[in-house]
Amino acid sequence: MPKIQSASWIKPYPELILDGDRIFCKACSKIVSCSKKFQVDQHAKTPSHISKANRIKSGPVQSTLKQAVEVSSNQHHGQTKFNEDLCRMFLATNIPLHKMTNPQVKAFLQKYCKFNTPDESTLRKNVVGKVYASVIEEI
Repeated sequence: MPKIQSASWIKPYPELILDGDRIFCKACSKIVSCSKKFQVDQHAKTPSHISKANRIKSGPVQSTLKQAVEVSSNQHHGQTKFNEDLCRMFLATNIPLHKMTNPQVKAFLQKYCKFNTPDESTLRKNVVGKVYASVIEEI
Protein backbone atom coordinates (compact mmCIF):
# COMPACT_ATOMS: atom_id res chain seq x y z
CA MET A 1 0.00 0.00 0.00
CA PRO A 2 1.60 3.31 -1.04
CA LYS A 3 1.91 6.00 1.62
CA ILE A 4 0.48 8.68 -0.67
CA GLN A 5 -2.81 6.83 -0.98
CA SER A 6 -3.05 6.25 2.78
CA ALA A 7 -2.28 9.89 3.51
CA SER A 8 -5.13 11.02 1.28
CA TRP A 9 -7.48 8.50 2.90
CA ILE A 10 -7.02 9.92 6.42
CA LYS A 11 -7.25 13.65 5.60
CA PRO A 12 -10.97 13.89 6.52
CA TYR A 13 -10.29 12.24 9.89
CA PRO A 14 -7.99 14.29 12.19
CA GLU A 15 -7.94 11.54 14.81
CA LEU A 16 -6.22 9.17 12.38
CA ILE A 17 -2.47 9.40 11.91
CA LEU A 18 -0.12 7.70 9.50
CA ASP A 19 2.54 5.67 11.27
CA GLY A 20 4.89 4.39 8.60
CA ASP A 21 2.73 2.14 6.46
CA ARG A 22 0.01 1.75 9.11
CA ILE A 23 -2.87 3.98 10.14
CA PHE A 24 -3.32 4.55 13.87
CA CYS A 25 -6.56 5.83 15.41
CA LYS A 26 -5.81 8.09 18.39
CA ALA A 27 -9.45 8.02 19.50
CA CYS A 28 -9.68 4.22 19.65
CA SER A 29 -5.98 3.65 20.44
CA LYS A 30 -5.62 0.95 17.84
CA ILE A 31 -4.21 0.27 14.40
CA VAL A 32 -6.81 0.40 11.64
CA SER A 33 -6.74 -2.23 8.91
CA CYS A 34 -6.04 -0.17 5.82
CA SER A 35 -5.52 -2.26 2.74
CA LYS A 36 -8.46 -0.43 1.13
CA LYS A 37 -9.94 3.02 1.62
CA PHE A 38 -13.40 1.73 2.49
CA GLN A 39 -11.90 0.00 5.57
CA VAL A 40 -10.71 3.36 6.90
CA ASP A 41 -14.11 4.94 6.16
CA GLN A 42 -15.89 1.99 7.73
CA HIS A 43 -13.83 2.31 10.94
CA ALA A 44 -14.47 6.06 11.12
CA LYS A 45 -18.25 5.48 10.89
CA THR A 46 -18.50 2.98 13.75
CA PRO A 47 -20.46 4.24 16.79
CA SER A 48 -17.56 3.43 19.08
CA HIS A 49 -15.12 5.53 17.05
CA ILE A 50 -17.57 8.43 16.69
CA SER A 51 -18.22 8.64 20.43
CA LYS A 52 -14.50 8.43 21.28
CA ALA A 53 -13.60 11.04 18.65
CA ASN A 54 -16.29 13.41 19.98
CA ARG A 55 -14.99 12.94 23.51
CA ILE A 56 -11.51 13.92 22.36
CA LYS A 57 -12.81 17.01 20.56
CA SER A 58 -15.07 18.25 23.37
CA GLY A 59 -13.56 17.00 26.61
CA PRO A 60 -10.32 17.75 28.34
CA VAL A 61 -7.37 15.92 26.90
CA GLN A 62 -5.05 14.02 29.21
CA SER A 63 -2.03 16.16 29.92
CA THR A 64 1.41 15.17 28.78
CA LEU A 65 4.03 14.18 31.27
CA LYS A 66 5.82 17.51 30.79
CA GLN A 67 2.63 19.48 31.51
CA ALA A 68 1.87 17.37 34.57
CA VAL A 69 5.39 17.90 35.93
CA GLU A 70 5.15 21.67 35.35
CA VAL A 71 1.81 21.89 37.18
CA SER A 72 3.14 19.75 40.03
CA SER A 73 6.27 21.86 40.21
CA ASN A 74 4.25 25.09 40.37
CA GLN A 75 2.03 23.69 43.13
CA HIS A 76 5.09 22.48 45.04
CA HIS A 77 6.69 25.91 44.72
CA GLY A 78 3.50 27.55 46.06
CA GLN A 79 3.37 25.13 49.02
CA THR A 80 7.05 25.74 49.75
CA LYS A 81 6.57 29.52 49.70
CA PHE A 82 3.52 29.19 51.99
CA ASN A 83 5.52 27.06 54.45
CA GLU A 84 8.34 29.59 54.46
CA ASP A 85 6.00 32.57 54.98
CA LEU A 86 4.08 30.76 57.72
CA CYS A 87 7.27 29.85 59.54
CA ARG A 88 8.61 33.39 59.16
CA MET A 89 5.36 34.77 60.65
CA PHE A 90 5.43 32.35 63.61
CA LEU A 91 9.07 33.11 64.36
CA ALA A 92 8.71 36.90 63.95
CA THR A 93 5.79 37.01 66.40
CA ASN A 94 7.44 34.66 68.92
CA ILE A 95 4.78 31.98 68.49
CA PRO A 96 6.35 28.57 69.15
CA LEU A 97 6.14 26.17 66.21
CA HIS A 98 4.57 23.49 68.40
CA LYS A 99 1.41 25.65 68.42
CA MET A 100 0.87 24.33 64.87
CA THR A 101 -0.44 21.14 66.47
CA ASN A 102 -3.26 23.02 68.23
CA PRO A 103 -6.56 21.87 66.68
CA GLN A 104 -7.91 25.44 66.52
CA VAL A 105 -4.83 26.72 64.68
CA LYS A 106 -4.93 23.79 62.25
CA ALA A 107 -8.67 24.25 61.62
CA PHE A 108 -8.22 27.99 60.98
CA LEU A 109 -5.35 27.51 58.53
CA GLN A 110 -7.12 24.71 56.67
CA LYS A 111 -10.30 26.78 56.40
CA TYR A 112 -8.73 29.99 55.11
CA CYS A 113 -5.62 28.80 53.26
CA LYS A 114 -5.58 26.91 49.98
CA PHE A 115 -2.37 25.10 50.94
CA ASN A 116 -1.88 22.11 53.21
CA THR A 117 -0.97 23.01 56.78
CA PRO A 118 2.55 21.75 57.40
CA ASP A 119 3.54 19.85 60.51
CA GLU A 120 5.81 21.61 62.99
CA SER A 121 8.59 19.10 62.36
CA THR A 122 8.43 19.84 58.62
CA LEU A 123 8.91 23.53 59.29
CA ARG A 124 11.68 22.88 61.79
CA LYS A 125 13.59 20.50 59.50
CA ASN A 126 13.13 22.25 56.14
CA VAL A 127 12.31 25.91 56.68
CA VAL A 128 13.73 27.33 59.92
CA GLY A 129 17.30 27.18 58.59
CA LYS A 130 16.36 29.09 55.42
CA VAL A 131 14.44 31.73 57.38
CA TYR A 132 17.32 32.10 59.82
CA ALA A 133 19.84 32.54 56.99
CA SER A 134 17.67 35.16 55.26
CA VAL A 135 17.21 37.13 58.50
CA ILE A 136 20.95 37.08 59.19
CA GLU A 137 21.58 38.21 55.62
CA GLU A 138 19.14 41.14 56.06
CA ILE A 139 20.97 42.22 59.21
